[in-house]
Amino acid sequence: MSSTTVLQAVVLTAEEQELFNVLLGSLEWAGQRGTTLRVAGGWVRDKLLGKSSSDIDIAIDNQTGVAFATSLNEYLQSIDIPAHRLAVILANPEQSKHMETATLKVLGLPIDFVNLRSESYTDESRVPEIQFGTAAEDALRRDFTTNTLFYNINTSQVEDLTGRGIPDLIHGIICTPLDPFVTFRDDPLRILRGVRFAARFNFALDDALVQAARHTEVHAMFETKVSRERVLKELDGMLQHESIRPVLALRSIMYMGIYHLVFRIPLSRDGSLPALSRNATYQHQSTMPMATNLGQRQSAGHVFQSAVTASAPEIEISGILDKWEGTSIDAVTWFSTLRVIRRYNSDNYTSSSNTTSTCSFALEVTIEQQIQPQTMESYRNLPDSSHIDESAHRSMYLGIAICGLRHLSTLDGNKKKEISLPIYMLRESLKLDTAALQCIQTIYDCMSSFQSLASRLAAATAYTAAATTKAATAETESSGFSREEAGLLLRATKHIWAEVLWIACAEELALMQPCMYDKQTMVSQNPSENEYHFPANIMAPVSLQNQAVQKKVQSYFHLEQRLVSLGLCGQGQTQAAAGTGAVAGRFSYAGHRLHSSLPPVWDLKPLLDGNRLMGTVGLKRGPLVGRVMDAQLRWQLNYPPVHADAADAADAADAADAADAATAATAATAATAATAATAATAATAATAATAATATAAGATGAAGADATAAAPPSRPSEEEIAQMEVNACAAYLRQYLDSLS
Repeated sequence: MSSTTVLQAVVLTAEEQELFNVLLGSLEWAGQRGTTLRVAGGWVRDKLLGKSSSDIDIAIDNQTGVAFATSLNEYLQSIDIPAHRLAVILANPEQSKHMETATLKVLGLPIDFVNLRSESYTDESRVPEIQFGTAAEDALRRDFTTNTLFYNINTSQVEDLTGRGIPDLIHGIICTPLDPFVTFRDDPLRILRGVRFAARFNFALDDALVQAARHTEVHAMFETKVSRERVLKELDGMLQHESIRPVLALRSIMYMGIYHLVFRIPLSRDGSLPALSRNATYQHQSTMPMATNLGQRQSAGHVFQSAVTASAPEIEISGILDKWEGTSIDAVTWFSTLRVIRRYNSDNYTSSSNTTSTCSFALEVTIEQQIQPQTMESYRNLPDSSHIDESAHRSMYLGIAICGLRHLSTLDGNKKKEISLPIYMLRESLKLDTAALQCIQTIYDCMSSFQSLASRLAAATAYTAAATTKAATAETESSGFSREEAGLLLRATKHIWAEVLWIACAEELALMQPCMYDKQTMVSQNPSENEYHFPANIMAPVSLQNQAVQKKVQSYFHLEQRLVSLGLCGQGQTQAAAGTGAVAGRFSYAGHRLHSSLPPVWDLKPLLDGNRLMGTVGLKRGPLVGRVMDAQLRWQLNYPPVHADAADAADAADAADAADAATAATAATAATAATAATAATAATAATAATAATATAAGATGAAGADATAAAPPSRPSEEEIAQMEVNACAAYLRQYLDSLS
């Protein structure tokens, strides 16, 4: 059994020491020397683990928190410390506030005050009956032994009144101070709290706790006693940041047999499942025909296909319902694994351009690598998503946690409108907010699009690699998709585009190669050592030996790098040969397009705002303006801007080519003149020399004229290029309007 480094005593900061001195001073001032003040719960645990904590809860042994805080506020005023308003938080069981609590800011720190208590429960509710209690009774009523510790402010000592708090903290064990079956029957929400703590600290779960959590009677209590809002709040604490190990948390929920209780399919009034149908939106085809004209734009319809729902055989829907938990948790596990691969192997991928070659990345991903907190900043040569906010991070994991159902739809209550089943579940069963639901729906829509792009890029790259001639290669070289299509996709996913791309890959891998025990085996798993379930028991070993899996992973690495190279993400470069491509076709000046300072495509602003657009193309206000603005966006995506500073390399290259041509022409002409001089035997030597010199001079002048004619025109200014950009876009929009008439 591994051990956790635990300090022998609490080390106070200067601010904490000053705070505790003030609290003790208030007892002296009020003549309450018989009162004992203790810091309870998480603050003590975190301090012993060497972590900082501002969550200070004061437990008082012989008076209510309100009475003590009122006296404290009076004492603060007596020593010229500004008074603060005393807030009284009434008992609110839905927020886990089972007793009236006083909150007061002291020396800038918000402190909660409550009396020591004991609790008793009934079968009907997780809300306990509260009585004054001793410190030992208060410790025993707490959820886990590591949270039973007190710091006695009067004696400056840590108190482990259960005798198990410090040993379990040292050994990294989540265990209840009382019988876990009774504890979970009384308050089933504590199962999720145990999962959250175990994932956050990478602790093992006590076997008795796991078996109690798997008990059907506890499941029944979970259904009747726990509000869905509280379930969501606990999930929030597990999923908002990578440092709290969301993958381990979700697999622990599955491991403890409560996945279907946490992610619950809402039932109809008669207790049956709602009417379900197959959602045709997400029927991804692994191969798609390539365009015959490889320069042709792909339709934007590839990004968001119409949500046509068609009936499917009941056996197919039944199969999805039977496997959705496994598919979802497999996708979660693969997503974690892909993060590890990206972290440790990105250099191998970015240096390789041949998808037909053998993949050169680590074939085994260890359990420890999977459960180490991964920060996006550590990914080398890859898009930086470190700024993903907590809300988006939560939505991302909630979406992947039930992605096994995203192919099913149901009717939205009385509206008789089709709605994705996972969205319906999250709204009805977890009371998720509208913004988060919209984010998850976008993730689902774009997962299918990323899968399509990855497949088409792989097919196009393989076709290019198979070409045998230079001409054939030039003709067939393509991404299999346009910059417009990719740009619209990234505008939809914005800064989490790379995460959604790898979620899409994870879902495909989950279907290709399951990486978990089946549900029945998983929940009957026995602990491997000393009656404890360690993270290694809960996480699944993942192997990448399968060549199909390797090829799939590499195809997504190439897709990610291709999207970066298109200049859509605020980094990387798009390259085009001077004198060729879309830029050359639009402008007399054939400069290189794009440089690395392009903003991300989701921040792309229109060249012409609404008013300017109407004036430029002669359009009146109306619905048509929106369509033309959309057409302008598509044009901008297909033709990224030209910048004068990006053309310097093209100018230098063209000038060098012209100089080389002039030098070669001069040498050839001189040789011709020398031959003529030798052959002119009928003329005098002086005449021959003069003739040769004249011939050489004339030829050199002609070569110089040719070189001058071949030289590129002077480079236009940024302002001139910007105006050419606007003119070209306006010309396109006029053609677009003509096509509508």
